[in-house]
Amino acid sequence: MNCKLALLGAAMLLVAGNPARGQPLPNNFWPNSTFESGTNLDQTNGTPTGWVQNGSDPTICQVTTNNYVSPTHAIMVNDNDSLNYGEWDAYVSLAGIANPGDTINVRYSEMWSVQDGEMRVAVVFLDASNNAISAGQFVVSGDSPGWQGSIETSTFTLTNQTLVVPLGAVTVNVGIVSGGSEATTGLLVVDDLYLARAPVPQLLPGNFWPNPSFELGSNLDQTNGVPTGWNTYNSGSSIICQVTTNNYVSASHALALVDNDPLNYGSWYSDQVSLTGHASPGDTLSVQWFQLYSITNDNMRVTFSFYNAGGSDVSDVSFQVTGNSPGWEGAVAGSGFTKVNQLVTVPPNATKLLVQLVSGGGPDTTGIMLMDDLSVAPPQAPAVLPGNFWPNPGFESGANLNQTNGTPTGWVRNGDDPTICQVTTNNYTSPTHALALIDSETSNYGEWDADLALSTNNAVPGDLLDIQYSALYSVTNGPMRLSVLFFDVHSNVLSATDFNVTGQSSGWQGAIAGSTFTLETQQVLVPANSVRMRFALVSGGPELATGVLVIDDLSAAVHVVPPLPPTVLAGNFFPNPTFEQGVQLDNPTLGIPAGGWQRGGSSSLIDQITTNNWTSPTHSLELLDGDEANYGEWYMFLNLSGLVTDNDAVDIQWFQLYSVTNGSMRLSFAFLDSGNNTLFGIDFNTSPDGTNSGWNGSVATSSFETQFQRLAVPVGTTQLRVNFASGGSSSVTGVMLIDDLSVRLSKPYISAITGQSGNFNLTWNSMASKNYTVQFTGSLWPSPIWTALATNIPGTFPTTSYSDTASHGGRQGYYRILQQ
Repeated sequence: MNCKLALLGAAMLLVAGNPARGQPLPNNFWPNSTFESGTNLDQTNGTPTGWVQNGSDPTICQVTTNNYVSPTHAIMVNDNDSLNYGEWDAYVSLAGIANPGDTINVRYSEMWSVQDGEMRVAVVFLDASNNAISAGQFVVSGDSPGWQGSIETSTFTLTNQTLVVPLGAVTVNVGIVSGGSEATTGLLVVDDLYLARAPVPQLLPGNFWPNPSFELGSNLDQTNGVPTGWNTYNSGSSIICQVTTNNYVSASHALALVDNDPLNYGSWYSDQVSLTGHASPGDTLSVQWFQLYSITNDNMRVTFSFYNAGGSDVSDVSFQVTGNSPGWEGAVAGSGFTKVNQLVTVPPNATKLLVQLVSGGGPDTTGIMLMDDLSVAPPQAPAVLPGNFWPNPGFESGANLNQTNGTPTGWVRNGDDPTICQVTTNNYTSPTHALALIDSETSNYGEWDADLALSTNNAVPGDLLDIQYSALYSVTNGPMRLSVLFFDVHSNVLSATDFNVTGQSSGWQGAIAGSTFTLETQQVLVPANSVRMRFALVSGGPELATGVLVIDDLSAAVHVVPPLPPTVLAGNFFPNPTFEQGVQLDNPTLGIPAGGWQRGGSSSLIDQITTNNWTSPTHSLELLDGDEANYGEWYMFLNLSGLVTDNDAVDIQWFQLYSVTNGSMRLSFAFLDSGNNTLFGIDFNTSPDGTNSGWNGSVATSSFETQFQRLAVPVGTTQLRVNFASGGSSSVTGVMLIDDLSVRLSKPYISAITGQSGNFNLTWNSMASKNYTVQFTGSLWPSPIWTALATNIPGTFPTTSYSDTASHGGRQGYYRILQQ
């Protein structure tokens, strides 16, 4: 009987939380929130786990047992030194916790008595180089509302704050600081510090599961509530199946099992949901839910049960848990949920799906388990190129794929150590597998290989192939690579193109799980006599290379040149002139146009992509600058090898609209040599403090104006640099858009014909690197007969002239200029 009472007390603690605590945030991710873990905590010079003492006098940073919200410690800065300050600091990685744009809720309890200035709790977001991007400075001065003259007699004030995770943030730092200025004295005491991503539903794309967040139902704010579409079974008198509001992923309810009865079990089970229109037998479903648990004596489980049209159970798939979940902090309140992703296959004859949350493997199981944000969806198709011919692009077909030694269909392991070649389920772009190289050996390498016979059904010699894949990596001591090789009928290598990576990918967060993939696009030419193509994923340029390279959604397709709009110059060689190719183009601040464009300037948030107006649908490059202290800049480099030669001229055309104050914005072009030295550069500035002729008060309602320029290519040119910048100075503000930016080798264009003393003088656009022929015909119908008047006329820039002194019969004639 005494044992039974003890178990009941534990269960009540799990659901309700310790009454002496403050008010934890649901899904808190801040560790050691109550400062009860650490060393020497009963002394003022103790150190809570995860915290460090900083500032000009670290002894100001103390631990107190004189008052607290949750027993028996709080953290404080106690500053009696008007010449120094103290600062407690702690850092937590945001990987897998929050992303740019997410809202972070911050909650803590505090008391203070501050003289001669301010003290503060600072929440700072840092980039991958530990540079501060943005900070919330929550300052206090004077006395807190509950201050009664001493720590012991005063009461805490609950404080809630909200911050948005900025672009580029990978770490959050909380600092408790005794100074605005070092002259500040007094004290600031903090306890029960919680940070949590604002609760919003996290569901699979294409989810068809009803009431996924358990927010619909009856009596949901009571433990005996019932969400719509769910039912309960308790094998005994204990009410094991409950609804909780003490923690959740998306506000403000979660499904719970609170099982303190070693003789019975409870089960939440859903109504049967029709699969019609969602999935058929043989299809694979993605399932996702969030869970937290603390379980003893066996396991609890989530079970997916398939039923046929007659209502009979035809298949069950269970996912069992035991022990404590990774985010468990001793009670439901304050613990963090863990996301679970799985695949289940619809069995033959199945027409309906039922989900169960069950507290027993065996009836002696006790403990607690919560579930929230349950979603079910057909798996997302791999993000492959249109016309992809490469098989198994998402690595979802194969043997033993849920193990690292699994083998995707079509792939084989090679290299000195084939165990380096792995399959991972820790991260992917299309559920739930990706190809990986995990290499910790400096004397061996691994290589994944896949071959495909070429034919008219996929690609033939002479085709240009687009290659696309998603990658994440962290590589040291040399590059890893994805290589494309072509072989002849004798298995001789005709060409090999290596796409090397080293260092860390832009989304790397310290581990495969939690990092984000980068979309990579490449091109290769199928050489003559090719009969076989190979992809090779290799962990060594040199075998010394170590680290991780993961790829997913690998596709190949014959390049199709899309028709260009008439607003792009004929003969254009500038890549992606319409800004319609790239990554996340509908996201203004995260999108990146293909072709080599990069963000620069002192504030990359100014560099945007817009769908609010364009010349050719549906994107334009934009500078949106409302910041007088910063400027934005898009820039790119174009390799001109094989496109132009010394003393050529290029025609450049673009379309722009703008409204600018405090100066001008600009589009700039510069020709560079092989050492990146500028040979010639020119800025095309907007009208200062003005608008373009088609401006009508807003971007959406305004019209573009055309710009056309001709530039000579200096001797020694190897690159063209393009800069699109919002400032001559940082004080410039306003908006500027460009679209349909095209560049071509200049074409001869007759710009003037003038008569003089019976002669005709012809002038045309030309370049110094070419010679020209002038031809004449008296008629264009029915077919013209052109006669050369002069050949090998040396060109000059920007124009060349010729005087026609010949006598031509008839009353009309036509000239044309040929560039030799």
